[in-house]
Amino acid sequence: MSEGKRIHFENATPILRVEDMSSAVKYYVEVLGFVEADWGNDKFSNVSRDDAGIYLVRGEQGHPGTWVWVGVSDAQALYEEFLVKGARLHHAPRNYSWALEGSAQNTFIRDVFSRRMPSFLNR
Repeated sequence: MSEGKRIHFENATPILRVEDMSSAVKYYVEVLGFVEADWGNDKFSNVSRDDAGIYLVRGEQGHPGTWVWVGVSDAQALYEEFLVKGARLHHAPRNYSWALEGSAQNTFIRDVFSRRMPSFLNR
């Protein structure tokens, strides 16, 4: 690396442990609006929505209780979309003092395994 030149980070994609891949993928796709990768299988897959992706691995990596943050353009609209689709919601969007400029809204949902995740915030 030449001095002064910083390496660009492309993105970060969490890897989450699931116990039942088909149930997890079904929930992420049908309820949360993600799309499964064409190459996914019963052991390892990826779900994505726009520029956000999450790897899912059956019974291997990760720990229960993991949280994931995903930035969105409108947390309130996403919350309302999730309500209609029957997502397991922990609470409605709220403002938090620790969020960027104190104006981001946070919506916690529960995944198919009752884990709190992802956490969606306005960008």
